Amino acid sequence: MDLGISDRLNPILSSLKEFIRDQVAPLDEVFLREVENEDRWTLTERQSEILRTLKEEARSKGFWNLWQT
Repeated sequence: MDLGISDRLNPILSSLKEFIRDQVAPLDEVFLREVENEDRWTLTERQSEILRTLKEEARSKGFWNLWQT
């Protein structure tokens, strides 16, 4: 049984890794730093903006609902 990455999934996985490296990871520190500015259990405006932007970008690239790909 081959449990490796299929030929169909390989380009999707590569694109997803690139998205995380280029779009998500650079905002991680900014997002977490916002916790110091407000209540840690409530998103700040900046955190909401970051999440909204990343969601829109992920959707546009087809990453938002991978299990239906």
